[in-house]
Amino acid sequence: MRDSTNRCRRTRLITWLLVLMPLVSSANADEKPGPDDAEQFLAGKHYQVLESPVPLADASRIEVVSAFSYGCLQCLHMEDSIRRWEKSQASDVDLKRFHPIWNPDMELYARAYLAALHLGVVGQIHVPLTEALVVKHQPIEDEAALRDFFIEHGVSSKAFQSTFESPELQKGIEQIQALTRAYHLGSVPEFVVNGRYRVDPMRAGGRERMLEVVSFLVEKERERLSATR
Repeated sequence: MRDSTNRCRRTRLITWLLVLMPLVSSANADEKPGPDDAEQFLAGKHYQVLESPVPLADASRIEVVSAFSYGCLQCLHMEDSIRRWEKSQASDVDLKRFHPIWNPDMELYARAYLAALHLGVVGQIHVPLTEALVVKHQPIEDEAALRDFFIEHGVSSKAFQSTFESPELQKGIEQIQALTRAYHLGSVPEFVVNGRYRVDPMRAGGRERMLEVVSFLVEKERERLSATR
């Protein structure tokens, strides 16, 4: 009697195992691929592929464009993260800041950035100007106010004036206007990696996660460039 009972138990156990096996196989089949099975970030979901790649100054290197505005508080909040990210990159990566132009006000501030770049005073002007506009709400709304701001930060009036109104600076403004259209930027802060990929906070999943997507795309471009050499 005891042997018969044990045989019945074994029979029921085997039956249950046979029933469960297909369910386990089905569950495994439905599992999402891990990081080794698929790319970490996907085009169209986490970043945008530009329809027409933007030509680079040096196609042998990896260019990362950081789009910002002096009137953007979120850009100021990201500044420390961007600097840390830049310091962590290999020597084949060039980070370039870019002030897009969508309206006359933005042209004034893009001109301010180019002037600081030409005068070699970005370190003295960049963060302080953003803080003046979005934290202290100082009325820096025209060339005269910008001149006074530059003077306060160690630039002579003559140097500012000759740079701000120079043909070279005007040419730079025209290039920025063309690149603003080519990059298809929708907001700031955003990034463009090697003239091919646009990274915005909405697709990336937040401002700080943008740099994760940028790092992923930098490595993607590094592999592409290595394969073509």
